[in-house]
Amino acid sequence: MAIGCFLDNNNICVKLDFDTYVVSRQKNNQSRLALIPSYKRRSMNVDNFDFKNGDYEEYKALVFDILSYPKPPDTEIFKNILRETLSAYSGENEEIRPKDKNGFGGGLIDLSGAERVVIIPDLHARRSFLKETLLFSINGDGVSIFERLEDKSLTVLCLGDGVHSEGAYLNRWLRAYDEYKKGFDKSPNMDMEIADSFNLMLAVMLLKIRYTDNFHFLKGNHENILNETANGNYAFAKFANEGAMTLSYFQKKYGEEILANYSKFEKELPLFVVGKNFLASHSEPGYFFTRDQIINHRDDPDLIAALTWTDNYSAEEGSVDKIISYFIPENDDCTYYFGGHRPIKDLYNKINNDRYVQIHNPRRKIVCLIDRDRRIDLDRDIIEIAKDEKKSIFKKENPI
Repeated sequence: MAIGCFLDNNNICVKLDFDTYVVSRQKNNQSRLALIPSYKRRSMNVDNFDFKNGDYEEYKALVFDILSYPKPPDTEIFKNILRETLSAYSGENEEIRPKDKNGFGGGLIDLSGAERVVIIPDLHARRSFLKETLLFSINGDGVSIFERLEDKSLTVLCLGDGVHSEGAYLNRWLRAYDEYKKGFDKSPNMDMEIADSFNLMLAVMLLKIRYTDNFHFLKGNHENILNETANGNYAFAKFANEGAMTLSYFQKKYGEEILANYSKFEKELPLFVVGKNFLASHSEPGYFFTRDQIINHRDDPDLIAALTWTDNYSAEEGSVDKIISYFIPENDDCTYYFGGHRPIKDLYNKINNDRYVQIHNPRRKIVCLIDRDRRIDLDRDIIEIAKDEKKSIFKKENPI
């Protein structure tokens, strides 16, 4: 539905929900619709907009503009948002994220005081997943998760792996691999991959900037822009050679400054969450660890790998039970450890004595809703966003 029209450089522009389109003329004199990067006007000069305390509607529009933008992120906007994000991580609440022995944010996020938590599994460049989740009403009362972030009545926890599309995008990766071998002189397929992956991550960063204490994104094994095999990371290749391809694209298109700062951003990401009645990390924990160990994770590459790369059934026997008992002494059979990483076919899958719950289904948009004062019921609390129309206020955009 059109909600407004205006002129921009003598083009007729139509505002449709959160996206702005321009009607322009081609050589064949046919009209077309092309997305205007209206977020450039909002964010090119970060100093002129206070992401932390500025107008909520303007900020929300910016987030959705970025989630809808069909091209790779603009270089200057990327720089600005990265800078603000790194600043946000330096100012985190120490009661929520204790500092390590060197004064940096530790690997632990303490959400034991959070009344409500929404857990989002691996996003893997699924921009619509994040958008629909932000617009979802957990009570069916029309109040969205985005609005509850704004009034600080809810916390959002993402389990990592924001980048690198999966599943249906195999053929795009294979075509992009041919572009990579030719030095990305022309890169329409890789451009689309970068647009999906990193516009999503810019939205994640904006959410962290504004909701520093109420929005958390954990490190996953795909958060490795340098494609290094070091520091708890391993170079990544699944459908093609995704890690090397993404690194090469960044080096050519964005340069060393953005690459270095994006790597800094990844290394600021926490690894592990303690709630009143749940624990979470990207992958199943490979072995037992203490509070001091996880807070000082930066000096422990083995622990980083153990919380981001652990394969199914490769963890030490009983590790999840031991970790739950250590971090949540007053636990019961409805206290669970949540993770993503390995794909599942249904809403959830339980392993490791049925205490570790996997919720990453690449083909479905699944979230877990946790109330600190209510026993967790997996069948009630793990839901699919797109299927739960009665609760969701999300309305599919009309095709153009």
